[in-house]
Amino acid sequence: MNALIRAVIASLLLAAPAAAQQGNCATHQEIVVRLAEGYGETMQGIGLGQNGAMVELYASIETGTWTITVTLPSGPTCIVASGESWQQVRDAAPVPGVAG
Repeated sequence: MNALIRAVIASLLLAAPAAAQQGNCATHQEIVVRLAEGYGETMQGIGLGQNGAMVELYASIETGTWTITVTLPSGPTCIVASGESWQQVRDAAPVPGVAG
C-alpha cells in the first residue's frame, strides 16, 4: 500500500477518538441512515485497518457530498472526514514514475 494512503488512513483512525468527543459518533445504523436521508450518500468503498477498524467511504453523485467513517471493533461509528464536490473516478490515473 502506498505510504501516502497509509498515512491518511492512520490519521483518520487517530481522529476517531477526537470525533467521539465532538459528538460525531453513533451506532453504525444511525450514521448510515443519517448519511442516506440527509445527504443521499451511499457506501462507495470499504476497507479494514490493521487494528480491525472498518473504514467506509460514503458519497452522493447527486449532491456531491462525501463522508468517511471509522468503526472500531469495540465501539461506535464515527464520522472522521466529510466534504463536497465528490467525483467518481472509474479508472485510476497513473502515478508518474510508478510502473503500473
